[in-house]
Amino acid sequence: MVRPAKLIAESYRQKDWFALSLLFVALVISCWIVSILFSQTTREQAMRRFQLASPSFPAWAAMAPVPSMYNFENSVQFTNEMVGDAPIDSDHESWFACPVNHFPARCVTFGEFSPHWFAEQKHGTFEMSTKFRESELIGRWEIKEQPDGTLLVQRYSENWVQHDAQ
Repeated sequence: MVRPAKLIAESYRQKDWFALSLLFVALVISCWIVSILFSQTTREQAMRRFQLASPSFPAWAAMAPVPSMYNFENSVQFTNEMVGDAPIDSDHESWFACPVNHFPARCVTFGEFSPHWFAEQKHGTFEMSTKFRESELIGRWEIKEQPDGTLLVQRYSENWVQHDAQ
């Protein structure tokens, strides 16, 4: 008998409902991760989670147990300019871009990047890209300093791009 089947049978025999529920949760999470390969819906939900763009907090929080490292190709870019819908000028002196391992939004919400990015003025445009296969989510945020010295970070736009599957 294989070990997982033996564990399930023994847990059931001992009426260890906690162990069985943990196994069930692990199975659901595994299925969710595998479904990212085949389902556009789960792929989009997972990518929105990465960019803090889930439709609601409960939807985002429900995905908390799902491991998230290295699922997608993530990159960020930042400039102290407020560019709106225009392309970010990579020649501007404050422009910065780099790949990140996971959760690109952490670069401006907390983390080691933000103190290095801002010039004298504490405002700018932050853009993050999350890509998997042919799907890419590009989110742009504007950052503005408030009179009390805090930073207001607001999502400016969210664009889905579908690339060729090649």
